[in-house]
Amino acid sequence: MIKNFDYQLGSLVREAVNKVGSFTYPAVLNFDHPKELKNGDYSCNVAFLLAPQGKSSPIVLADNIVEVINTTPILNEPHNQYIHM
Repeated sequence: MIKNFDYQLGSLVREAVNKVGSFTYPAVLNFDHPKELKNGDYSCNVAFLLAPQGKSSPIVLADNIVEVINTTPILNEPHNQYIHM
């Protein structure tokens, strides 16, 4: 189940990155759990890796990726009582 979730999360981020711009990114995206819960459930350094290609700051790129992800219909559907996004 976790591997499937990691795959889905990676696919979601890749799709968002593709909508934001044209990038060449690593074959594997690494996800971590932030040290502080206020920073979310997962973190990924994809914006830091791709920002130089887009000649923009990682913060701007991350904001654009998050904006696309937040408009993804699957994230706005209730899944169960344990998923809050």
